[in-house]
Amino acid sequence: MGSFVNFMDVIDETLNRTKKTKSRKPKTEFKIELPSMLYKGFVSFCHDFTTKNGHSPVNKTLLDTMALVLYMVTSHLRSDLMTNMVVQPKIPRKYWKTHLSAALLHKFLGDGYITAINTLVENGFIGRSQSYIKGDSSRKGKCKAFWLCAPYQNSYATYLQTRLDKKLKNTEVVVRGTMSKYTITSPVVLKRIQKSFEERKRVSMEDPVVAICYDELSHFSIDANVADATLNEMVENGKMAPYNAELERCKIERFNGLLDEDGDLYVKHDKYGRIHTNVTNMKKEIRHAALRCDGDKVAEVDIKSSQAAFIIAVFRRYIDFYRNDLNENRDTFLRFKPIWNAGRKDLVLGRMEAELDRYRNLVAEGKIYEFFQSECSADEDIDRQLTRDEAKKGLLSFLFSPLYFDTKREPIRGAVQRCWREHFPNLYNCMWSLKEHCHAALAYEMQKIESSFVFDQVCPRIIEEVGCHFCTVHDSIIVPEQYADHVRCIMDEELLNQDIPTHTDIEYEYEYEATLPERPDQLFIDEMESRQCQPVDFNAA
Repeated sequence: MGSFVNFMDVIDETLNRTKKTKSRKPKTEFKIELPSMLYKGFVSFCHDFTTKNGHSPVNKTLLDTMALVLYMVTSHLRSDLMTNMVVQPKIPRKYWKTHLSAALLHKFLGDGYITAINTLVENGFIGRSQSYIKGDSSRKGKCKAFWLCAPYQNSYATYLQTRLDKKLKNTEVVVRGTMSKYTITSPVVLKRIQKSFEERKRVSMEDPVVAICYDELSHFSIDANVADATLNEMVENGKMAPYNAELERCKIERFNGLLDEDGDLYVKHDKYGRIHTNVTNMKKEIRHAALRCDGDKVAEVDIKSSQAAFIIAVFRRYIDFYRNDLNENRDTFLRFKPIWNAGRKDLVLGRMEAELDRYRNLVAEGKIYEFFQSECSADEDIDRQLTRDEAKKGLLSFLFSPLYFDTKREPIRGAVQRCWREHFPNLYNCMWSLKEHCHAALAYEMQKIESSFVFDQVCPRIIEEVGCHFCTVHDSIIVPEQYADHVRCIMDEELLNQDIPTHTDIEYEYEYEATLPERPDQLFIDEMESRQCQPVDFNAA
């Protein structure tokens, strides 16, 4: 048995060393998504172009550069749609366009970007303005406007709009259109893409929060045997489809540095303050069962009822703002406006405070989900006793939902809405006003409050007082088991200091047992024999 253990130790040491030092193989392809109608038109053009001009590397570089230009323009149009949701007046989609600076295009596409753009314009794929916008603090250099020509523009805009309607309005909308994948294989273009990734990583590392999280994340890995056993059990129990299990295995291999791909460690700081990493992108069961910190088991210190608690800070800010206790704060996603008629300000704010005290007490006592469970189960549209988990999902989905949704398709969310109207009517009106400009603004603001708490209050204390490695999963922090109690005390103290009426809990490893496969693969056997390791007879007495 000892020889087998020694062999596995050698493999573990090799993998850990490989993770930090192995050289990267150059990429052979890179996939981008284009609207299907645009994709079909461009592929047809590529076929005609290569038939006429040949399949030389220079021509392939030009075509792949053109594909990247189309990808950049369509990506910006998607961003324009989201911006168009929150601006007044609405911008007609025929005017949707994006401004790309010459400096950006040259840096990303090289000297051939002008030829690529001219070819796309001449063949009716994109339009280009003849004038330009001068560069400013947000755009470097001279910027010209680019847009997709009809019918590609109309087709893509219709696809984006119908997809958004189906997602937000919760109706039987048919999404008109799809996306198709174009594969870039030109070594020249692939090298430029690689350089852009390196530049993006370099810029992101200038963010001190990203730099710290990236360094801390390098101490974490996944126990592959435990993860595989966990995934197998989830598939057998019907909790995960086999295809999704394979995707999780791919994530694990990338995180452990076993794939020849860039970005094994992924850290991104979004504009709402949240940090996204390999760990936040994994299933909770995998994190709890198989995540390790320098080989040690970990525990996750989680804020209980976090979103239900953080919205209290939003309501409190609204009340303080109109009681003139706060100056106007422009660093927010929210737009405050009165929810009362003339002369009723003090009355409404007083009622809001009374409702907020009641809501706050439910959160502090850990009974907020049980309250909505009881009230929603008695709702006329709910003909059964809801579980606590159903009530929790209904409450959170309502907090982040659009103003209008189909209550027949979402009866629990509709019951939660009626519960707010009945028991917290003024808080409900306040929530409505905060969502009226952009329904997602409330979610963005709560994420910002959560991120500020974790990265401005808690993480500095962990670094200074505990000195252990950690990684974050939005409202929770993962640390080696022996430090979990200390970190929990810090988080509870900071929750109290910030007047957030909740507490933390510690979640330890799930009980999944890692087992060896019944029949080891041939490569494994060959490796053991080459190292003169004797197999173990488990059937021996």
